[in-house]
Amino acid sequence: MKTRRQHSVEFKMGVVESLLNGTASLAQVCREHNLASSIVGKWKHQYKVGTLIEGPARQDTALLTRIAELERMVGRLAMENDF
Repeated sequence: MKTRRQHSVEFKMGVVESLLNGTASLAQVCREHNLASSIVGKWKHQYKVGTLIEGPARQDTALLTRIAELERMVGRLAMENDF
């Protein structure tokens, strides 16, 4: 079973910018980096829409979940104190 390759946002942006600048064609980029044209097209679309960004890391997500939980608890305690 093949493992999935993960590319950095900088790499993706570099590939897309080389396409948009006209310095390389889609076929050239795909051959050079051993990428499928569909994935490069997806990156291009995400770049144009503005969603080609790195999401929060797993640890950051866990911390954000914990913060939300604590904020709910503080709100509940504040309501209890008001009564």
